Amino acid sequence: MNTRLLIQAAFILASFPLAACSSGDDDTNGGDTQPSPWAGHTYTLTTTKFDWTEPHGLGKDIENVMPVFMLQMTTTTGKEMTAKIGSAPKLVDQMGNPVAGTLMQDLCTPTIEVPVSGAAYPSSQIGPSTMDVHLLSKATDPGPTDDVQVTAKVVNLKFTDVLPNGATKSETGILEATMDIKDIAPLFTALGHPPSTEAVCSELEKQGSPCQACPGTGTVTCLSARADFIGAVEAAGLTVQTVDLNTRPATCKNTF
Repeated sequence: MNTRLLIQAAFILASFPLAACSSGDDDTNGGDTQPSPWAGHTYTLTTTKFDWTEPHGLGKDIENVMPVFMLQMTTTTGKEMTAKIGSAPKLVDQMGNPVAGTLMQDLCTPTIEVPVSGAAYPSSQIGPSTMDVHLLSKATDPGPTDDVQVTAKVVNLKFTDVLPNGATKSETGILEATMDIKDIAPLFTALGHPPSTEAVCSELEKQGSPCQACPGTGTVTCLSARADFIGAVEAAGLTVQTVDLNTRPATCKNTF
């Protein structure tokens, strides 16, 4: 019996499962060397008053000041991806419902860059992260001097599975965020000019959504919100311009 031939055959047979596994790994999620299908694209995420499941019954109030989130995706390899996040004023009709149109980035919202993780395409998670977001409450009667604007710190900001699967919009996306009422109280203009944090928390408690302990500080002045069954859409040709908190326009300062 030729011992050399038997050894060669054993090596050949042993290499089969290794080659198969290697091939399978390269194909999964596009392989580590192939760019993500989201790379190089910008997406916009728009919510409606019907999307907010938490806090219960406050969807309309949240929508009154909620902007559109802009997500510009960059990547070097299949799983190493970053979302550059900015915001844009929401386009709405006379009833306050979102409408289609050309979005313009809000240069009062400082941008952040957040790593993107996910079990497998098209699953993804952006955040949790902390972001300063410019929020505007338009006056009921026309008059720019009556508008109220604040830049509020949003913590635990997280986007889960909001990115599309190819051309198919996600219907399972989730947006979560926590804000300190001390930052956003001036937006509740119906409760005063400006209303106090205590007044807002008291009203929230009456509606069944009492203020919660803030992450990190424990101060009971925070409100957490969650939107479900949402999805971002591609905004062809749109890019997110870098905005720095310290060098943004002077017109961005709080007014109330």
